[in-house]
Amino acid sequence: MQRDLSDSTVLRSLGVPFAHSLIAFRATLSGFARIDVDQEGMLRDLDQAWELLAEPIQTVLRKYQVESAYEKLKDLTRGEKVTRVYIVSFIDSLDEIEISSRDLNLIEVRSCALQDCLNEQRPN
Repeated sequence: MQRDLSDSTVLRSLGVPFAHSLIAFRATLSGFARIDVDQEGMLRDLDQAWELLAEPIQTVLRKYQVESAYEKLKDLTRGEKVTRVYIVSFIDSLDEIEISSRDLNLIEVRSCALQDCLNEQRPN
């Protein structure tokens, strides 16, 4: 008897893992189709997460070449519950720069961009 050196057994078995992968991909896509985004819940959560503004504020501070922007925001957000009042008072306390109202208006947790993004994701 001669040994089978062509790996035909392996080649015959390749279809099974591919078939299982295909079934798994289809099941995953089917599950994704059933997911519904809770926009109001997401916006509610964002309204309570003002610490998310630390990075955009840092970007604006760097735009105006404020030194130690990272350290200032680290001190602002570490160990504190960050609220809208807290953020506004921090911005008002910046003596070094005069941030334009346009820049301040762009810094909002709940922005129209989020709404647009969510609406684009939803199928019609």
